[in-house]
Amino acid sequence: MNKVEFFGISGSGKTTFKDNIKNTLKEKKIRTYTYKQIIEEYLPYSESNIFNYFLLRIFFFFRKKSHQSFYLKKTFSSKKVHKETLFQGLKKKIFRIYEENLDNIFKKNKNKKFSKITLELIRESNFSHQNKLIFTRWFKEEIVANYLINKNLNKIQFIIDSEGFIQRLFIYLYKKKNKKQIAKLYLKHCPMPSILIVMDDKVIKRKKFSNKEFNMDYKELLKIYKVTLMILKSNKNLKIIFKKNFRFSYL
Repeated sequence: MNKVEFFGISGSGKTTFKDNIKNTLKEKKIRTYTYKQIIEEYLPYSESNIFNYFLLRIFFFFRKKSHQSFYLKKTFSSKKVHKETLFQGLKKKIFRIYEENLDNIFKKNKNKKFSKITLELIRESNFSHQNKLIFTRWFKEEIVANYLINKNLNKIQFIIDSEGFIQRLFIYLYKKKNKKQIAKLYLKHCPMPSILIVMDDKVIKRKKFSNKEFNMDYKELLKIYKVTLMILKSNKNLKIIFKKNFRFSYL
């Protein structure tokens, strides 16, 4: 099984390049998964309650389709408001079931040393409490996705994701003085992909996020890119492919 991740500054074209590779592999009848898709496909099987299993399937179906009616935000007449309240209550229940399953697998299968390092980096990161909660959930999802991959190796041929443990260093190192020291410790314990595709350090198009803290300073991101890449290059067990040198035969 191939596990391919990307490393690059926000706006460098990771997602577009990933989608191009996925589409080409699809034409060759090779099914690929992202970490998110692994969770959508295999996490429900961890739920022993058949009712909760189907609720999780519904949750992932609507999340995958980005079905707007699933998120009912508008205010209507009293009857519709009541319906909306019931729907929001059901949505919260489903999300709670999702988080419970996520937490149960995470607690049983986490890499204790790596988890301790990462959770501490999140706590000490230069972001708001609300964003730290988001980063914690992302980390748990990536740990759980890796567990589910290992559990279903005979069913999975190809993982390709524009995000991953290495990419998260742009968050953990942001505005930190001891970047090299932190990155060395983190990468020493970090689960590595089979292949890491490294993007150019130039930005093609910067996306403007509604979450203002995600609109990070380019010069700071460039420092993180250079420090991290220098350490990654010293890892002889990691196959690094630069975007400009990419060939499908390398996969």
